[in-house]
Amino acid sequence: MLTESKLRRCAALVVGTIVAFAVILFHRRPSQGFPANQGGLLPSTLKNPSDILEYLIEQGLAKAIGNTLPLNLNANDAFPTVEETQLPGGEFHGDLLEPTDVNLLKPLPPGDYVVRTMAYCSEYSVHRPGQGTAYKLGPVEGTQAETISNVLWRGTVAGKPPGELQAISWAIQSGVTYDRMPGPYKADIDSLIPEYKSKLAGDWVDEAEQGYNSIARNPANAVRQSLGPAGQYIPLPNLQAPPLEQVLAKMGPPGRAMLDAQRQRKIFLANLRNEELREQVLFSGQGSRLPPVPATGGPWTVMIPNVAYVRFVVHGGNMREDNELQIRIVSRQAALANVRRSLILPIAEQVGGIFAPAAPQPSALNLMGVNTNAQTLDDSSAPSLNAKGVQGYSQGGQGAQTLFPTVKPTHKSCADAVKQLQNIKLAPGDPINGFIRNQTCIASASCSTNTISDKPWINSVISDFVSPFTTQSGQWKQVEAACRPHTLLAPLRCEQAMANYHINQDLQNALDKDGCGTQADWDAIAQELNQCIAAGVNEDVPVLGFNQAANWEAAREVISMRNDVRSQCMQDRKAKGLSAP
Repeated sequence: MLTESKLRRCAALVVGTIVAFAVILFHRRPSQGFPANQGGLLPSTLKNPSDILEYLIEQGLAKAIGNTLPLNLNANDAFPTVEETQLPGGEFHGDLLEPTDVNLLKPLPPGDYVVRTMAYCSEYSVHRPGQGTAYKLGPVEGTQAETISNVLWRGTVAGKPPGELQAISWAIQSGVTYDRMPGPYKADIDSLIPEYKSKLAGDWVDEAEQGYNSIARNPANAVRQSLGPAGQYIPLPNLQAPPLEQVLAKMGPPGRAMLDAQRQRKIFLANLRNEELREQVLFSGQGSRLPPVPATGGPWTVMIPNVAYVRFVVHGGNMREDNELQIRIVSRQAALANVRRSLILPIAEQVGGIFAPAAPQPSALNLMGVNTNAQTLDDSSAPSLNAKGVQGYSQGGQGAQTLFPTVKPTHKSCADAVKQLQNIKLAPGDPINGFIRNQTCIASASCSTNTISDKPWINSVISDFVSPFTTQSGQWKQVEAACRPHTLLAPLRCEQAMANYHINQDLQNALDKDGCGTQADWDAIAQELNQCIAAGVNEDVPVLGFNQAANWEAAREVISMRNDVRSQCMQDRKAKGLSAP
């Protein structure tokens, strides 16, 4: 006799049998609420409707998240690397590169450089400081990759507070739309990335939740559709979708990224404090059973084979400016030597940029994924930056924060240099007054003339030219002391001796550091310089006739010295295989 419990078991067996046959015989059709390109056979391990339902939800969510994730972290997509022993050019000996406009924007000559970088942590990564951990670099990927890169780079250059920029970045990563962001975030987006505002209208978390809800409202229909024609006849009473959070928790990195974003957006939308930012999760390609790699032993990322290599060294980590980007720009001779001895990289990669036309020398900004036509880096030029950016992945078994390196520029201006000269106040009759008067005139005229085409260069050169004198560095105290005995000709002798030292030491160093300048700009400065010399001589030697001779001699000597130091600058660049200026 069939009891009620036996009838239920029998019905369940029939349903299970039909489901099993349907899984084997029919292709799965697209479930409701998710993209329709999910064809293929259901796994044979799915034995009952509940398993099929959860599988459909997981697959739909994984695809929806993968297609819409604002920032896709995958260390497996990192750029190629070489170990330090394989670095062309031998051991690294980097000099600190001051982050001025010229140093960041102009192509770097062959050599070793260290750039101090500000780092920003991504929202979805291991919530563990990266200090002392080796990093390698990779592209910034995801549907909002350029939005995030540009808000961080443009905001850093414009001088926005780092915490404010990171909060906006995380809001974007969490799927918070522009309309739902706090007023200060909107203001920064309007000023920094107005062209990306339209991309902040969609909410990837909401879209994924809507896909889940469309299945959860009618789970039986989703399962029947996935089983093909046979599925239409299967009774599926009381079939319920598991809670979304439960499904996401079992999905690995995609699910954890969405759970993380859900928690984070609650904080943003509630206008809570940034200190409440949540625990982060592991991402694809990070973490293994290998021991951690120390920062000093980290790999070198190959940015341009046989031309440019970089290593990201993390010191302070997130929102700190003491991290380093070490840069090796390879000379053509070192690159050729590397081709001859190396059997590690494919031959095609080795000879690219060697026997083919020479690869262009990158700037420091280029090596961090940033391009611009601007001549200065400040709040006015920040919106012109085109930042694809790079991101650093920690190496070894201990996962750490995923970090975006950026650089906060140091601004040099002619106006500041002129003010420093004007602020020097000496007693009347001091023999050094004439030199200060002349240098103030030359600096002011060079800065204000409209005939200079390379504004970043003149800003940096004048600043670096004037600074040693105003700060009394180098041998300036000794040079001034030699001028102090007061005689009738002391002012002229002081001007001559100080100009000689100033040009041969300070100007030479400034040109070697900031570039030799174009011939047109050099000649434009000479015109201003001649006028300043003439005015100074007329004041120092008022006797008609004598002043004309003194003016001619002073101008001849100064022009000759300054041309000599520029010629030396040009020769040094040529020796390094660089083009002028």
